Amino acid sequence: MKYSQRSMQSTFRIPPTQIMSGFDDQLLIFARSWSEPESVQLIADEIKQYLSATQADLEVTTPFSFLEGYSALSNRLRIATLLANDRLFKVQNKEFYSAGLEVALFYQQKNEIAWACFGNFELHAHISNHQGILNQNEHQDGQSEVVLLHAQQEIIDGRHILPGHLLGVERLPSVSIGSIQKFLVDQITVISPFCFGEAKWQAEVSGF
Repeated sequence: MKYSQRSMQSTFRIPPTQIMSGFDDQLLIFARSWSEPESVQLIADEIKQYLSATQADLEVTTPFSFLEGYSALSNRLRIATLLANDRLFKVQNKEFYSAGLEVALFYQQKNEIAWACFGNFELHAHISNHQGILNQNEHQDGQSEVVLLHAQQEIIDGRHILPGHLLGVERLPSVSIGSIQKFLVDQITVISPFCFGEAKWQAEVSGF
């Protein structure tokens, strides 16, 4: 997989989004720290360690179980995210809250692209008209856009404030997961809007 990114800042400053890859670019990690930037490397290492272990042994034991209705690949991303959260919650935030991150993961294996998100992210899949597949949001260029995930934002007095969902703050967060078949999608757009779009970070993931 490959990516490009851009951001639009206003009086509201968005912390930089760090991007890491693994497994010959089959894994992409987008992480945005609202506290200690060193926490990004910590969760990336935790995620990669678990996913590497599952490649050797699909029955790796963890405190977390698979969710029904989701693929094994997306469930593995969920568990990797929960393990990273557990590390932050018990180590970095043991005495007081010093670390909080937003994270979006993409993992490709064979014909499947799985994703897991926690934080203020929107996901849009851009789908070509493969084999006559159509969508009500079809563009003039023959592509369709499907919203995979809506952003989760906190609003006070009509203004978007800091994300209400940060990794490392809750003991057992609810991670958004899903997957899509590789042949269906040409690109996935990842968007983080703030202040009614006055500030925004965006990335395009492609090369599946």
